Amino acid sequence: MSIDKIKEHPAWNAPPQFSDPGQHLIGFKPVYNHPDPPPDPPPDPPKDPPTPPAGPEKKFTQVQLDSAIKERLDAKDTAHREELQKQLTVIEDLQKKTNLTADEKKDLATRGEELEAALMTEKEKGVKDRERLEKDNKKEKQQLTDERDGWKTRYVSQSIDNDIVGAAVKHKAWNTEQIKAIVRPNAELVEEKDEKLNTTGKFVVRVKAMIKGEDDKFEEKELTVDEYVEHLSTLEEYANLFRSERPGGTGWRPGTQKGSGGVKLTSKEKIAAGLKQGSR
Repeated sequence: MSIDKIKEHPAWNAPPQFSDPGQHLIGFKPVYNHPDPPPDPPPDPPKDPPTPPAGPEKKFTQVQLDSAIKERLDAKDTAHREELQKQLTVIEDLQKKTNLTADEKKDLATRGEELEAALMTEKEKGVKDRERLEKDNKKEKQQLTDERDGWKTRYVSQSIDNDIVGAAVKHKAWNTEQIKAIVRPNAELVEEKDEKLNTTGKFVVRVKAMIKGEDDKFEEKELTVDEYVEHLSTLEEYANLFRSERPGGTGWRPGTQKGSGGVKLTSKEKIAAGLKQGSR
C-alpha cells in the first residue's frame, strides 16, 4: 500500500485523541501489497565432535576368546547350580516333616531326584546311570532266577509225589500221605543213566535207603520209588500201612516177610511213621 493511500485513511486525518501524538498508532498493523516474507531458515545442526585418531586395533587369540567364553559360561553355570542347590535344600527340609501325605512324599522324592540329576556333572551322570543299569540288571536276573528255581522246585516236587502216589496205590497202601512221609525225605530227582553210566537226558526219581542184606548188614542202595515202596510192604513193621487179601491170625502180619531184609530208617522217618501209625 502506498503512502497516499495511508493518508486517505480516516484514521490519518482524525484529530488526535491522545496527548502523545504517536500513541494513536499503537496496535496499528500495516498492510503490504506483497506477500509475507519467508520464514527464517532453521539453524544449522550441531556438528559432530571431531573423531579422535584411531589407535592400533586390539586383537585376541583363539585361546583368549575360548577362555573368556568359558569364564562366562562357568559363571552362569555356577549361579544355576547354586539356585538348584537352594531348591534341593528346601525339598530336603520339607521331606523331614511328618505330616506329609503319601502323594506329597512321592512328589517331593521325584522332585528331589530331578534336582540331584541336574546337579550332577556328566561324569557323575555316567556313573549314576551305570549303577542304575547294574541294579536293574541284577534285579531282573534275580527275578528270572527265582522264577526258574520256583518252576524247578514245583517240577521236582510234583515228579516225586506222582511216583510215590503211584507206587502207594499199586502196592495197596491205606493212606498215600503215610507213604509220602516215609519215602519223600530220601527221594530225589536225578538224571537217568544207562548201563554204561551215560546220561540219557531223562529225569527219574530215585530213593537212597539202607537195605539190610542176607548177612544182616545194612548197605545203601539206590532204588526206584516203586522198588522201595514194594520193599516196605514186605516188612512186618509197615504191614499195617498196606492192605492184604491174605488171612491173618498167626501172629505173622499179612503181606509181610518176617525175618527178611529190613530197611534202616532215620530218626525223622521213624517219628513220621510212628505219628502216622498212631493216628489210625
